[in-house]
Formats: sequence, C-alpha cells, structure tokens
Amino acid sequence: MAPLGHGDAPSLHDFFEGQCSLEAAIRHPDGMEFHMLTAGHAGPVLADRISTDDMARLLDTLRARFAMIIIDTPPISDGPDALIVAPAADAVLCQIASGPRPTPRVAVHRGVGMLRRAGVVPTGFILSAVDASEVSA
Repeated sequence: MAPLGHGDAPSLHDFFEGQCSLEAAIRHPDGMEFHMLTAGHAGPVLADRISTDDMARLLDTLRARFAMIIIDTPPISDGPDALIVAPAADAVLCQIASGPRPTPRVAVHRGVGMLRRAGVVPTGFILSAVDASEVSA
C-alpha cells in the first residue's frame, strides 16, 4: 500500500498538466484530520512548466481554504522544486541532517545562498537525525 493510501491518485503534477481539477487532486486520507496534495510524478518536465507565479496563485487559492499549508520539497541540491515553491511561501524552513550522515556544511551554505539569490531568507532550520541519547537535558 502506498503511504497514506494515495497510490496513483491525482496529484499536483496532474493538476498542472490539466489532467484533473484542483479539487480532485486534494485528498483527505481516511481517518486523518488533514488534507494533502502530493507532488505526483514531478520532475524536470513539470519544473519547466511551473513558474513561481503559478505556485503563488495556487497557494493563494489554498490559503483561502486551509488555515495551514505545509509543503515538503526535495532538497535544493536535488532540483528546482524548492526554488519554485520558496518565493511563494510564507515561511521557509531548511532541514539539516545530524547523526552518522550529516548534511555537509558547504551544502548548507550553498542551499541558503541559492534561496537568498531567489529572494528568500530562511525563517529557520530543522535539525533531523539527532541521536537523543547524546542530547543533554
């Protein structure tokens, strides 16, 4: 079974390709108290077709309906998705991995630099993969 049961359901990709309505792409997983809009088959082709203005219009539509919108994008180093979404977001949090495979410092600096060049200043950072046994109270 696919995560949260979304499988091959309509997605953001399908919406921007004109294959479904926004309403069809927004799902409410059974038993959950939230709605979701998954990226779907996103990739370079979709990124080439969606502009920051397209994303801003979509977020304006969603803001009128939902109190909070959380967008999870791939890392900045993995492609343009984050740089398309970030300028239209109210806040941007960057995730930095700790633990046995930490995010290299140079990658953090590069990512923040790319955001700043796009006119975005990160609101904050999330430290993930922290070994709780090594954190003092």
